[in-house]
Amino acid sequence: MTRLVFLVAAFLGSALLFVVQPIVVRMLLPGLGGSPAVWNTAMVFFQLLLLAGYLYAHGSLRWLRISHHRYLHALVMLLPLVALPIALPAEWAPPDSGDPTIWTIGVLAVMVGAPYFALATASPTLQHWFAHARTDNTDPYALYAAGNAGSVIALLSYPLLLEPMVGLRQQAAGWALAYGVFLLLLAFCSALTRNAPPARGEAAKTGIRWPQRWKWMAFAAIPSVLLLGSTRHIGDEIASFPLLWIVPLTLYLATFIITFGNFGARIAPVAARVARLLVIPAALSLFRMPVPLPLVVIVHLALFTSLALVLHQRLYEARPQAASLTEFYVYLSLGGALGGMFVVLVAPFLFDAIYEYPLAIAIALLALPADTQSRGLLAHLRAWPVAIYATIGVCLVLAALAGWQVAISDFIESNAQLARLLAGVAGLLAFIMLERPRHYALVISLLLLAGVVVRPEGTVLQDRSFFGVLRIQQIDSESTMFHGTTIHGSQREEIPRIAQGYYHPDGPAGSAIIELQADGSPLSIGIVGLGVGAMAAAGRPVDDIVFYEIDPAVLEAARERRFFTYLADARASVKTVIGDGRLSLQRSSAQHDVLFIDAFSSDAIPVHLLTREAFELYRGVTGGGPVLMHISNRHLNLAPVVGATARAAGLHAWLWEYDPDNEALATGSRASRWVMLSAGEQAPLEGWWEEIPAQGTAWTDDFSNLLGAIDLRQ
Repeated sequence: MTRLVFLVAAFLGSALLFVVQPIVVRMLLPGLGGSPAVWNTAMVFFQLLLLAGYLYAHGSLRWLRISHHRYLHALVMLLPLVALPIALPAEWAPPDSGDPTIWTIGVLAVMVGAPYFALATASPTLQHWFAHARTDNTDPYALYAAGNAGSVIALLSYPLLLEPMVGLRQQAAGWALAYGVFLLLLAFCSALTRNAPPARGEAAKTGIRWPQRWKWMAFAAIPSVLLLGSTRHIGDEIASFPLLWIVPLTLYLATFIITFGNFGARIAPVAARVARLLVIPAALSLFRMPVPLPLVVIVHLALFTSLALVLHQRLYEARPQAASLTEFYVYLSLGGALGGMFVVLVAPFLFDAIYEYPLAIAIALLALPADTQSRGLLAHLRAWPVAIYATIGVCLVLAALAGWQVAISDFIESNAQLARLLAGVAGLLAFIMLERPRHYALVISLLLLAGVVVRPEGTVLQDRSFFGVLRIQQIDSESTMFHGTTIHGSQREEIPRIAQGYYHPDGPAGSAIIELQADGSPLSIGIVGLGVGAMAAAGRPVDDIVFYEIDPAVLEAARERRFFTYLADARASVKTVIGDGRLSLQRSSAQHDVLFIDAFSSDAIPVHLLTREAFELYRGVTGGGPVLMHISNRHLNLAPVVGATARAAGLHAWLWEYDPDNEALATGSRASRWVMLSAGEQAPLEGWWEEIPAQGTAWTDDFSNLLGAIDLRQ
């Protein structure tokens, strides 16, 4: 019974610790858009609080008898009740410009700092109490595995059950109730614990030295960098979809369950061999090989999981006796926090792309234990290491030169294709080196380095901000802006005054402007999402255009006249407002004749722009006039959501699935999906608009269901 009570308490405490993370991040997104960086920044905050909780547990249990510690810990656990239920402070608003990282950490501290800190103390405290409980089983590390099992179930239940069925206020209220239940369990565990002297002095008897502490930190820090690096890499470079932000964290926690549940000894050697094989296609994917997207995602997630499992197994094998348990968790959490801080606070200032991810892979490979199993015929190639290294070195150098657009010879037609070919050769030769793990790790590290150096053909500018990686490519006479893998606009030198892509005059957005300008009267146009500023090309001298853009890096790139001249050559009066579009509209009390909403960061969904409250704001801004929303997306079908939400806001919605003809394609038009909102029962503009039936559940600031909007046909 004692073991069961402690296991249930550890399970519930960790479940509460992790399920609160997506709840709080959901509350923050209305001011910060849909960037994966919001999740990563929150992760670092939670890692720092976890470290603080472990430090408290270590210090208090080291210096206090359990009889005294009970009272102190009861106070720590009861104080957060005054901060419940969790809610976003009404007076807090994101900064109008600049990096919002510090603001995000500050508002998280106000919202959830006290209850999260209290829960962060639970795992080491329960394990220490369990070691002194009235039971013959004195191995407390099984509680850590049980806690991580609770974390995994909580994280998976959020997108699958809680988010689709329960609003944010109800989620916060339910979390507060569950916190109360946990307090009761904790009191029961305290009652089952024998009074014991403080643990000071016991750690010294175990002979723990600094090399072992450094090992704990290293084996915790590397998987932490892999976790956040893979999350950002998948989000920015492969497929930006909020559900995928939770998947790496779930897999990360699962590796703790396996290793600290004492199942890793058999699995880790297999995982090490799997990682050494998977790292080759993962490295080659950095060269943007033509591989199906789902396969690339699976490879990266499997590689991350394999590496994390092996490193966490090494961490488990280096664990101390129960007397030094709390110290062990302090250094474990310190390593995780340092890894997270490097990814979120340091890497964006050092790198212009997600370089920390391949760097962590390379370090993890070097940290893998040696594999002594023979691989048959590959072993015979040991006799030729110099020739192999020389061949690989030449291939990597040529690949890097190709990536930097350096002419190698006159007969080379495509540097990008050459880079891919040479990378493939290098990958094949790396496979040959599997028999020599340390040398293999070095070769793969060079291949990873070449992969991040080699950029897509025509790349002339690359920048990184809180909101993602911005890249500009020039091919022939066309300049194109990418955010992650999503095109955010383009311009051709030969037709600089014709808006390209989604704002082409033949498309829904362009034709809407032409129709509204037909009577010659001045037009006020509001656009949430700047891109390259293509809509400025449609403005007349009598028109006013206001762009609302959340990312200053996008504005800086759009103003770069070497690439885009839409803003510089605009005939209309053009103004740019930096900040979240919805909040900026609320603050300015602006009025526009027509409003365009096109504010996707990569393919991430700014949910707060698709809620009933947002639609009511748009209705007020336009006086019930037309609002055009760009809903093209590779993963979600947003038309039914917009239709249901529009009806809840007293609006009607029409969909235009635009497929340009050959003539429009020749002048830069792109296929797109647009929804028009209006207070009238008839479509206010001409075109191929079809009314969307008001079916399904409307999204609100309190409720949304991204999982229900997934389009499996895409």
